[in-house]
Amino acid sequence: MRTRKFFTVCMIQFIVLCFLFVPSIWAADPIVIGVPTSTGFLEGKECLKSVQMAVEEINKKGGVKVGNDNRIFKVESIDIRDAAPGVPVPEALLGLEKIILEKKPTALIVGPFRSEALMAGMDIIAKYKVPLIGTIAMSPASEGKIKKDPEKYKYIFRSCLNAKYLVKYLAGTMGFIKKQYGFNKVYIMNQDVAWARKTGEITNKVYFAKAGWEVVGQESFPTGTSDFSSALMKAKAKGAQVILPIFDMPQSGTLVKQWNSMRIPSLLAGFISPLAAMAFV
Repeated sequence: MRTRKFFTVCMIQFIVLCFLFVPSIWAADPIVIGVPTSTGFLEGKECLKSVQMAVEEINKKGGVKVGNDNRIFKVESIDIRDAAPGVPVPEALLGLEKIILEKKPTALIVGPFRSEALMAGMDIIAKYKVPLIGTIAMSPASEGKIKKDPEKYKYIFRSCLNAKYLVKYLAGTMGFIKKQYGFNKVYIMNQDVAWARKTGEITNKVYFAKAGWEVVGQESFPTGTSDFSSALMKAKAKGAQVILPIFDMPQSGTLVKQWNSMRIPSLLAGFISPLAAMAFV
C-alpha cells in the first residue's frame, strides 16, 4: 500500500514538473506565415531566407504577444514555380491555393514571382481573405486592379518597388551616361514577361523619346532563353552605344558573358538580377 501511494505521488510530481518545465504544453498554437513563391530562383530563395531569419529572431525573443498569450511564428513555404520556363499560370496558382487550404496561414509574405501569377492570384487571395505582402512581382497593373475594386482586393499589399519606379532608376542611369559620355543610341533587350515588357515600354515612352535618345532596336526574349548572340550582333550592326537589358531569369547571366566574349562595343547598363548572386561570380 505504501509503495503504491509512493508511486502515485511520484507520478503526480512528475506530471507537474512536465507542465512546469515544458513550455510547449502550455503554448498557444503558432502563427503560420505562408511563403508561396518560386523558391528555386534567386529572388524567391533570398526572400524566403529573409522571412526565416526574421521569424527565428522574433521566436528567440519569445514570439509576439496576442491577448494574454505569447505566440511564436511558424514558416510554411511552397515552390509554386511561376518563374520557371513553361509553367502556366493556372498550374502555379494551384500551389497558392494549396498552401492556403492545407497550412491555414494567418498571412502570406513574398507571394508570386511573376506579375502574371500575381494578377490572377489576387482573386484567390480575395476569396480566402488572407493578407498578402508581396515582395517580388513588379507590374503596376496589380495596383490598378486594386484601385478598381479596393474592397475586394483590400488584403493585397506590395512592399517592393514596381516597374514605374525601376524606370526612374534606369532613366537616371541613362541620363548620367548621356551627360558623361554623350551617348544617345540604345538597344533594349528585355525578358518577355509583364514587368520587364512594361519597364522597357515605359522607359522608352517617358524617357528615351523625350531625352534625345534614338532607340535603334528592341527585342523580347522568352523565359529560359540562353543565347543572345543574334541580338548582340544586331545591336552592334545598328551602332548602339548602350544596351539596356531588363531580365530576372537565371539564364540572362549568359548575356553578359556573350557580350564580353563577342567584344560588343556597347556599354551594357540595366537590370539583370542574377548578377547579384554569388553563384554567377
